[in-house]
Amino acid sequence: MTKTPICFHCKHFIEGKEYKCAAFPYGIPAEVIHSKISHYAPLPGQGNTLTFLPLTDEEFDKRFS
Repeated sequence: MTKTPICFHCKHFIEGKEYKCAAFPYGIPAEVIHSKISHYAPLPGQGNTLTFLPLTDEEFDKRFS
């Protein structure tokens, strides 16, 4: 079974060909995308304080419709 990357469920995710977000504008680390590490607190060297912020049900439906 394929898991949807946790980043797809975050308000900060930027849809496109590459995995980017407001917290990681130059590319989301693979460990975050694959939920190997948590992003509920800023990571060392991140450069900003943005963290995982879940979509509302309405935002989720809009993103995945």
